[in-house]
Amino acid sequence: MWIWSSLTLVSITIVLAACTTSTYEVVRVPERNADLYPEHRSAGEVTVAVDTVHDGARAQRYFGTDLISRDILPVIIVVSNHGGSGVDVDPADVVKTRGSAMIDPLPPEIVIDDELLGGRLSEETRQQARTHLGELVFQAREVAPGETYRGVLFYPIQRQSRLDSGGFRVRDFAFGGLLSMQVVVTAVADGQRHRLGPFHLRHPTAMR
Repeated sequence: MWIWSSLTLVSITIVLAACTTSTYEVVRVPERNADLYPEHRSAGEVTVAVDTVHDGARAQRYFGTDLISRDILPVIIVVSNHGGSGVDVDPADVVKTRGSAMIDPLPPEIVIDDELLGGRLSEETRQQARTHLGELVFQAREVAPGETYRGVLFYPIQRQSRLDSGGFRVRDFAFGGLLSMQVVVTAVADGQRHRLGPFHLRHPTAMR
């Protein structure tokens, strides 16, 4: 179900002070239970969903910039624990593959850099934006009974180049191989590990 008290349908704005117009504006990632996403899987009372932020316009709303144009694919991972005991999640237990090749996530500090934030922001606003984006990153933690936890991992987008006559080069998304993901959750009570997936991820599309 939707958690309406936490869902923000309008953008949140981080402002240095009332006297400045320097802003960094994003839309809060919706807080939904994992069961509501098209790509979800369940193991016992735990449900995991993945949501590929595959288009540039949506990336712009959530992260303040078109990450797709920077060859970065954000994937939102949602874990809903409907059971009576906690489960552990860890980004190391999230595996993304293209065909048989594994794809590692990008370190957050590469994604949350000065190029993303832009030079127009004051240092204080820039730091607030870094903090906000850092809080979105999928972290190792326990998901308590009745809790839904969500976080984002950022992956490199592979492109292929065509070189036409005269040195004109065109770079396209590389669509070879199925993009998929598997997520492992670990029961706190007995250490039993549950593998959920595969989840099928959508290929990225550029902003129009």
